[in-house]
Amino acid sequence: MIERRRLPRLQIRCAVSLWKPSDGTFIRTVTDNLNSDGFSCLASKSYQPGDELQAILEVTLRIGNGRRKADLALQCRVEVVRTGGCHSGVACRITDYMVIPRPEA
Repeated sequence: MIERRRLPRLQIRCAVSLWKPSDGTFIRTVTDNLNSDGFSCLASKSYQPGDELQAILEVTLRIGNGRRKADLALQCRVEVVRTGGCHSGVACRITDYMVIPRPEA
């Protein structure tokens, strides 16, 4: 299989919420992997390449000894670039994002 990605993906599992404004559907899942351009995840809803979604990525940062250091949330606009249909993988390209400040505990 030929690798088409420009950047290597990290095998990181982050909670992700996907919302499709055009029809109001919402799902919550986890990423299979991600990089600075996008991510892939399993989806219980069928999306089509070109669909524009809103996403919230929740990333937990850890320090060397494994303790949690901080949580980071990114609000993203994403475009679906590949899909395997309902209940299968979906790949999204991040087109814009902003960091959502998290209150200190």
